[in-house]
Amino acid sequence: MTISANFESIFLFSWKDAMRRLYHALLFSLLP
Repeated sequence: MTISANFESIFLFSWKDAMRRLYHALLFSLLP
C-alpha cells in the first residue's frame, strides 16, 4: 500500500468519524 493511499484512507475515515460525531451532537442538541 502506498503512502498516499494510506493517507487518503485515514483522511476519509477521520472525515466520516467527524461527520458522525457532528451528526450525533446536533441530534442530541435538538432533544429537550
